Amino acid sequence: MQAVRALGDCSTSTLATIEHDLWQALLGVGRAVIALYLAKQAARLRMAGYTHDGLQYVLDARNRRTSMVGTRFGKIMFCRPMGRAVGARHRSDLPIDRELGLCSTFSLGTVTTVVQLCALMAFAGARKLFAQFHGWAPSTRSTLRMVDAVGAQAKTFLDAEVLDDDGTILVIQVDGRGAPMISSTEHARRRQPKRKRKGTERLARRLKWTPFFGPVAKVVKGACSFTRRDPGTMKQTRARHTPAFKAKVALEAVREQQSVPELARKYGVAANQIYKWKKLFVEQAALVFDQNAEPSGGAGSEREDELLKKIGELTVERDFLSRGLERRR
Repeated sequence: MQAVRALGDCSTSTLATIEHDLWQALLGVGRAVIALYLAKQAARLRMAGYTHDGLQYVLDARNRRTSMVGTRFGKIMFCRPMGRAVGARHRSDLPIDRELGLCSTFSLGTVTTVVQLCALMAFAGARKLFAQFHGWAPSTRSTLRMVDAVGAQAKTFLDAEVLDDDGTILVIQVDGRGAPMISSTEHARRRQPKRKRKGTERLARRLKWTPFFGPVAKVVKGACSFTRRDPGTMKQTRARHTPAFKAKVALEAVREQQSVPELARKYGVAANQIYKWKKLFVEQAALVFDQNAEPSGGAGSEREDELLKKIGELTVERDFLSRGLERRR
């Protein structure tokens, strides 16, 4: 009616507007006619029992399924009775859909039109072009299901042998590893029910390993990077340092030219451990000036004596410098 009223006022309406309104009106009339047709088919009398795929079904008028049917005129609500399998509690059937030739709540004309457009252009462009003429478009998943189903039916023809008297047929296929050029194995895999995924494959690989931050730290530009090991094969070993290494670290800590955290990053040792070594060396420095201390023989004892003397000298030097700084302040 809007299109008819717009025809009387030609001065304010362009041809594109009249064409659009008229097309929408025609689609509305088509939807109304299709809705009446579907309601009449659902109410038609049928046999209460029937057989399908070797199973006996009973048409139950009390249990109905309501869904939207996609047609060339638009989506129309369709309510029809369902068939219940005898002896199988959870098996159901839609015999009226099969009689009308519906393809998963889509008309055959809709499926063929969408598949033909997808064969000529990308899925997004095909859906957009279909919506311009029909006022609606199937979802991306439904479009892929249509192309997969039609491609599986066409595979039998493409794989068939050409007879001698059947002429010459040239078939050019571009295998883009997608529908409708997918193989039968890939098509069967896509039709399987969706499985629940427990994260990504990367997460699964990470869960197989347990991080271990041990003495295998590597100092790179002031930052520690740790090596991850297999907990089933690694051995929990403690790092052991020689007395010479401990004395070297303790001497640098006593000099206070670098902070303890800097020394920890430099030598790969914990800061608390350096504090303990420093405290121990400072406490043992008094033994250098103890004349009653029992001398110990050997090259190792001489080395220790030299280190203790050096500690004493550094301690005195540090105290002298600290007193000088306090006087200047």
